[in-house]
Amino acid sequence: MTVVSTNTERARKHSVESLVGMAVALAATVVYLLYGFGARHWEGSLPGHLIGVLGILLMLWAGFAHIWRRRHPGADEESMRNAMHLHIIAGLVGPYLAILHGGLEFRGAAGMFTLATLTMVVSGLVGRAVLSEGPVDATLTGAALTRAERRRHMLGLWWWLHIPVSSALWVLAVWHIATWVFYQTRAT
Repeated sequence: MTVVSTNTERARKHSVESLVGMAVALAATVVYLLYGFGARHWEGSLPGHLIGVLGILLMLWAGFAHIWRRRHPGADEESMRNAMHLHIIAGLVGPYLAILHGGLEFRGAAGMFTLATLTMVVSGLVGRAVLSEGPVDATLTGAALTRAERRRHMLGLWWWLHIPVSSALWVLAVWHIATWVFYQTRAT
């Protein structure tokens, strides 16, 4: 009874979080369609800035809060599951908002940012698919051991894609913000 109610409560909580994420993405899309679609300098407008700031904040949360939670002593399985769920939502909505902030531009610096963002999101989805099969058990034998070894190898390869691309994305984001601040504050 307790397990069923816990699973039901978790599913309800995750559904609410997912709906909030979808609502934020939908609201940002509507704002973009109303104010930014085809507009020149959308990214520099107030709605464009707000969407970009919200996107980078969600990406910061996805990148750092989840890592902190994984390393925090006493992290139980339930809190890790919740942290991973929020990481996934923030890791999907944040990059979407950042790409909207760029006005769906695929040239120059915005194009590099978009490519890195899409690569990070796709690699995150691949990692989630591999991780969803559950933990690799050290007591496996035979065919199950071979499958577990393949999964362990895939996770290793995935890590070498997801983490460096995420790091490159942070370098690009810091560069973008620093150059924006520089050009906004320099004397003309």
